[in-house]
Amino acid sequence: MNDIILARVGQSLRDLRKQRGLSQVQLADKAGTTRKAVINAEKGAAGLSLGTFVAMVEAMGAELTTVPVRRPTTDEIRALLQAEPRAATAHKMSGRD
Repeated sequence: MNDIILARVGQSLRDLRKQRGLSQVQLADKAGTTRKAVINAEKGAAGLSLGTFVAMVEAMGAELTTVPVRRPTTDEIRALLQAEPRAATAHKMSGRD
């Protein structure tokens, strides 16, 4: 479920950046980070620090005001499971995770 939340947050960040008419490089410069960090944040990759995320949001003149709390839909869960490599899914199902 964390992957789905990260994906939603990343999509929101991307949408906000595009609404503001900023490139990834421009956002990175304004937030004092790298384009790679912006790319990873927009992809919903794990490992992004909250401080960096907040810096990106604030660099766009926005505030971090809400946290996604709704449960994922069945379609979101299916999409996430289909995105996993089959070997990882088989490994998890075997209980060896």
